[in-house]
Amino acid sequence: MALFRSRGKAAGLAIPQIPRTATYIEEGCTLSGQLQFQSGVRIDGHIEGEVRARGTVVVGESGVVDASIFADMVVVLGEVEGDITAQTLVALHKGARVRSDISTAGIVVEPGSNFLGSIVIGAEEVPALAEEAGVESESEADTPSQFEDAAPIVKIRANGKLGAVGSAEAME
Repeated sequence: MALFRSRGKAAGLAIPQIPRTATYIEEGCTLSGQLQFQSGVRIDGHIEGEVRARGTVVVGESGVVDASIFADMVVVLGEVEGDITAQTLVALHKGARVRSDISTAGIVVEPGSNFLGSIVIGAEEVPALAEEAGVESESEADTPSQFEDAAPIVKIRANGKLGAVGSAEAME
């Protein structure tokens, strides 16, 4: 029967691309407190406290976030334990481990991700929650496609030093 025919990929599943970000917190780096970013951030280290970003927060495969996250968009490949409030989208990629209450306008969950918590989806409720948290929607200048040409890129190293890299390609 053709009822269970496999096509090799999940039909209709659209996981967003992982955007480049202006700030990178590398593996081995631990930060705690209230962290605020004027644009996006990629976290491959360990964060405790609270993260606020006007752009996209990407929690990389080795990233561990024990914090509340307030951002325009949140993409998780690593581990998050703390509430997530995203104005536009939360994307949980394969391998993500999330224990959180999520409030967002939209969510995408890839098979192979692990989620424990609750989800509130609604375009009307999320901007009010984000405004309460002090997060503004990202402007056109902060969109992920603009990061490709942005320089300098800031990299927070595990030894605690900041490094400026000439281009986004140098970070890969």
